[in-house]
Amino acid sequence: MIVLVVVLLMWASSASAELRIRASSTLPLSALESVQLRHYGAAIERATGGEVQVTLSTRGRLLNASEAYAGVLEGRADIVCLPLAELDKFFPASMMLTLPVRLKNAEEASEALWKVFTKYDAPHMTQAPIKVLAMYTTAPISVMSKMQLPGLESIRGVHMRTMKDGNLYARSVMAVPFDLPLDKTGPALRAGTISALIGSADLLRDLNYAEFCRYVVPLSGQVHPYVVFTSREHFESLPETVQKALDGIALEQSVWAGQEADRRAQESLNWALRTRELVFSYWPRDDLRRFSPQVRRIVAHWAWSVKERGYDPEELFTFIGRPALAHLLDR
Repeated sequence: MIVLVVVLLMWASSASAELRIRASSTLPLSALESVQLRHYGAAIERATGGEVQVTLSTRGRLLNASEAYAGVLEGRADIVCLPLAELDKFFPASMMLTLPVRLKNAEEASEALWKVFTKYDAPHMTQAPIKVLAMYTTAPISVMSKMQLPGLESIRGVHMRTMKDGNLYARSVMAVPFDLPLDKTGPALRAGTISALIGSADLLRDLNYAEFCRYVVPLSGQVHPYVVFTSREHFESLPETVQKALDGIALEQSVWAGQEADRRAQESLNWALRTRELVFSYWPRDDLRRFSPQVRRIVAHWAWSVKERGYDPEELFTFIGRPALAHLLDR
């Protein structure tokens, strides 16, 4: 009996000694943000041999999108995921991946994003209040709309959901941008506040945007980058072995999330074409040529901002294997 009691006490002590990490997503479990956080949680548990247990709260039950950054710093959640553009002050070089750099898919873009971050931005973030755990991008984005938009001229006046990094593009073609988080976009489509959005094809199925948007025009070569992070205070409170484990799986998680983004986008697009009578089309080449000056101005604005921070934009383009994009820079 005494031996049994001792064993039970040792088991209880071991169970209570487990580190528990709370991850928070604003979206349902079906969405890419939640899927990659769930996968990341399982990867953490494997990498730490079960020393760390990760729980995932979805649909904004722990933190909504507007609370995510402050909430993780305050300790209301331990891991969150936000669009890179929402934290652009920390990532001047990595913001290059919000430009139309024409990487072929999310897997390639996610790996490039992580490598740009670790080489150029990470060395300047040792005192930042956040600790980056992983990064990934969506699949190449599209314009999805309730009505057909046959060319750039047809976008004029359209109320369109964008992200912070997409507002310049939307305004440059006279659309009316709404900087909405994804958890607010469905209700806005339903209410008629917006009639189009810019995003990746996985949203058609995972968030059922195909219910509202039957028309899709791809914007080749551009993605939306995301960052998974915790507070530096929380990270530094973890045992050194756990810190090393988290650092050790960062690239693997980033690439996996990119692969998953590509897979889900293709499956979602196929599903919508098969079951929702989706109309998939391209804008005329002449329209895209007329848009080139606006793109050049946006790239020039980014280049000016990184030069101010001591970076060489041409070096950054070369680093991701796109040296030819230097022609977009103002001379």
